[in-house]
Amino acid sequence: MAIYKYLIESILKYRNIYLMAGGGILILFYITFSKIDIVSPGQGVITGENDKVIIKSPNSGFINNFNLHEGDQIEKGMILFSYTNLDYTYKGLTLKDIIAFNNKKIKILTQDYSLLENLLNNPDKLSERDVPNPDFAALSYFSFKEEYLSLLTEEYNFQEKDKLINEEIKLREKQISYLNRKNDLLRKGGASDIDIINNESDIERQKTDLVNVKMNFLTLRNDLLDAKSKFKVKLHDKLTNIKEQLSELEKSNIESLGELKLMNDKVLTNSVTSPFTGKVLKIENNLKEGSFIEQYQSIMTVKQDIKGRVIEAKFDTKYRPYLFEGANVKISVNSTAYKKNFSGKIYKISADSFVDNTRGNGQYRYYSASIDAFKDIDISQLPEGIEVSVFAASKKVSILEYLLATLKTNLVFNVW
Repeated sequence: MAIYKYLIESILKYRNIYLMAGGGILILFYITFSKIDIVSPGQGVITGENDKVIIKSPNSGFINNFNLHEGDQIEKGMILFSYTNLDYTYKGLTLKDIIAFNNKKIKILTQDYSLLENLLNNPDKLSERDVPNPDFAALSYFSFKEEYLSLLTEEYNFQEKDKLINEEIKLREKQISYLNRKNDLLRKGGASDIDIINNESDIERQKTDLVNVKMNFLTLRNDLLDAKSKFKVKLHDKLTNIKEQLSELEKSNIESLGELKLMNDKVLTNSVTSPFTGKVLKIENNLKEGSFIEQYQSIMTVKQDIKGRVIEAKFDTKYRPYLFEGANVKISVNSTAYKKNFSGKIYKISADSFVDNTRGNGQYRYYSASIDAFKDIDISQLPEGIEVSVFAASKKVSILEYLLATLKTNLVFNVW
């Protein structure tokens, strides 16, 4: 009994110390295991969902139809403006010139081929017709015709030489016959050996000259035949070359005609239509009919008529590691007229940060995040342009972890 009495007296004596120790243990247990939401603070603006679109020119050219003004209502599919596409227009003109040039060349080559073919197959019936087109004056046919006429002249000269050579051969053969008879008479008459030897020398000389005459004749004939053969080969090669040129030109025309049709279609369809129903917010640089526009130049900004809303929020770059798509966001409207808070989710985060020009010297940067999937409110009832405070939930941590983190870093988180 004395022991129990002693214990009771001790507990009563140190009761406050035990209570403080127990309370401390409970508090430590609570801050160690109790979880809280850590949120990254940011500022945002309620706006239309992807509602603004900048209309740009697909190509360079001159505007030929532009009747819109800022504030005008537009319908989906409505022509916003049309323009003359200089690139396609001049490409089309160039293609027309190429086709015309090819057709002219095809006509010349076809005429040349016809005349050369006639020269090859019917050389005795040369075309004597006049060539009214001055472009035909450069036909290769005329050079081949001159070459052929030159061959005819050579052949005529050869025939004349042939007659003369035949006469010369006959004369030399007669001379040899006379010298042979003279040789017989000299032998029968008992002429001296010197006279006989001189006569026989004359006979051999005549025979040698006769052989040379015949060799020269054969050389002339072979040269003529060789010239005729080379002329025909050259003519065949030229005809083949013309065929190849015609094939290439016809192929080029087929390709150019296809491209020309495409260019004409593009020129006719140089109109930019509205992607949705909405209003014209802004027309760039006071553009009007006759204005020249560059490729990808901004023409106007249009706004879509929709009931949906999103919040475009800014978060300081130091909070980027704690942001992720799908994160829950608590939202508070910066107006005393709206006291109820609501929630949403981040569905898109910018790939890079931007300079915040509203904060002075440009040293501050932020990431842009789009928030939708709202709960606890019909956000379509909120006017566009109203500012809100947003708090993106990063993760759940214990109170102890939060206290330790705030001691180690200058990051300022909010606890929701």
